[in-house]
Amino acid sequence: MVGRYLSPERPCLTGARCSLGFIWLFFSHTVLAAELTEADFLGGGDVTVLTSSRLAQPVMDSPNATTVLDRATIEASGYQNISDLFRLVPGLHVGQSNGWFHTVSRTFADAYSRRMQVLIDGRSVYMPSTGGVRWDSLPLSVEDIERIEVVRGGNAASHGANAFTGIINIITRHPEDVLGTRLNLVLGSHDHQEGWFSWAGQGEASSHRITLGHREDGGFKLIFDDERSEILSYRGHFDLSGRQMLDLQAGLVQGSRGLGKAGDVNNLPHSQDVDSLYWQADYRIPLADDREFIAKAYFNQHKEHERVPVVPSSIYYNIDLRSQRWHLEAQYNTTLNADVRALIGGYVRREAVQSPFYYGVPDRIRVDSKGLFGHMEWRLGEDWLLNVGTFWEDYALVGAKTSPRISL
Repeated sequence: MVGRYLSPERPCLTGARCSLGFIWLFFSHTVLAAELTEADFLGGGDVTVLTSSRLAQPVMDSPNATTVLDRATIEASGYQNISDLFRLVPGLHVGQSNGWFHTVSRTFADAYSRRMQVLIDGRSVYMPSTGGVRWDSLPLSVEDIERIEVVRGGNAASHGANAFTGIINIITRHPEDVLGTRLNLVLGSHDHQEGWFSWAGQGEASSHRITLGHREDGGFKLIFDDERSEILSYRGHFDLSGRQMLDLQAGLVQGSRGLGKAGDVNNLPHSQDVDSLYWQADYRIPLADDREFIAKAYFNQHKEHERVPVVPSSIYYNIDLRSQRWHLEAQYNTTLNADVRALIGGYVRREAVQSPFYYGVPDRIRVDSKGLFGHMEWRLGEDWLLNVGTFWEDYALVGAKTSPRISL
């Protein structure tokens, strides 16, 4: 209709028709402008988030700007690499230095993004050795992600100093939501091949999900950056007596990564062997009067091994790196009245790194830390919400620091 009245080949015959066409064009533009908002594209205000304040709350009540990538958005994207999903999030920088090394950062972009915390089901995958995240060594399939919450701003008051520029929290799919058997095969250019097998089953008081995967990729042309990975992951949910719940998770990645460039005597082609694993336990018990106790324990380990050739002597030197993290935390949630909710919690953590090449000593270097955190949400009125929180942490290398926050 608009094209008919405004087409140069069929000029308006009367002023009335021209006016009608312009009115319709203005009306349609106004309606579309009103509908196509960030909330429509990235999730409305009724979406519940868990990451920003550690309390479940609508995204509009979050004290930080938060983007949610839901399951429908993840499927529609068509992305096979987890890091590529963050191209959909405003303010995040996504890049690659070769075919398998991906970077995701906000504000301060560098190879390891040492100022942004990354969680999977609340478990930090931030590496204590080099900082940042090795996205290629996460034992996780895109198919097993339920949603991703991205806090687009500093959130040290909830998750400590590593959350200085933001937080990514990847939440995996519950076994009961994916019952049955799935097989997913992917073939693409640059010798890209993926195969995923997943099974999920349910018993009287438990449910389980197991995923097996194989991934290969030839990387970019003219450089030696191929990738091969074998992946295994498990998640189990158990309903215990007295409404108690226990979630158990474990995962493993083993494979090799290509490094170097033909003809570069300082970086000849060679391989890096990667071995990464984790286990995690989450316990939850609801108490009387809208109270709840939550406990979490997990262990991460990441190992790298390189045998680097040296020319012209035809000898090799080894680059080994191992990092580990043991973490235990507890959190108590309470509803004080109809308008006030609060939580308090704490954690203890030990991190260890070992690499004679990088650190100059053969033994493991251990660093302990501990912290306390708290948050309160107070509904002052129909249109007013007060969020107050703080995070105190004592890290052996830098001492004790406090990160407060107030949001109205």
